[in-house]
Amino acid sequence: MKAGGMGFGQGLAGFGWRRCFLLAALLGGFVGPAMASDLTLEATPELPVKLRFVQIDKFATSRFDREPAGRRDAMLTELGKYAQQAVAPRLPAGQTLQIDVLDLKRAGSSARNARGTPGGAGDIRVIRETDPPRIDLSFRLLDASGGVVRTETRKLRDMNYLSYGDFGDSDPLRYEKRLLDDWVDRDFPKQKRK
Repeated sequence: MKAGGMGFGQGLAGFGWRRCFLLAALLGGFVGPAMASDLTLEATPELPVKLRFVQIDKFATSRFDREPAGRRDAMLTELGKYAQQAVAPRLPAGQTLQIDVLDLKRAGSSARNARGTPGGAGDIRVIRETDPPRIDLSFRLLDASGGVVRTETRKLRDMNYLSYGDFGDSDPLRYEKRLLDDWVDRDFPKQKRK
């Protein structure tokens, strides 16, 4: 080491390595591999649709929105249940569907509340044409014996999401739900009655 140079930790003399490690963790420094988590909604006899949000910590919504994990998970659960209820009536009797949501970006972007703290109760969602909703998913349709009937991957986008005139709708997930409705209509059309 050169004269006058500092070794590791000497710039924080007396602070201790444990405190430095804790400070790095609190400031977002690298302290080990990130643990990505899944969120799964199991199929039931009434809703034969298993839906899994895969590695939600890596979703575009998780990276760019500043919502606490609990609020994010509640939002994903609501959206997942909506998808289950939308597609279940469209499935032929005895078939089940497995959906993996691989990425999700909500419409618009999150803005800080008046206090400037992320994820606060006063956070607002700023909706612009340049921030459309996005959902990337894959799905497998299974027959009654568990055999694969169909496997597909979809990248759902709605670049015209602001042109529907639903400005009075207060559902914070209305754009994402409409995106799911469009997907269900395309891939699982209503069966015609004879």
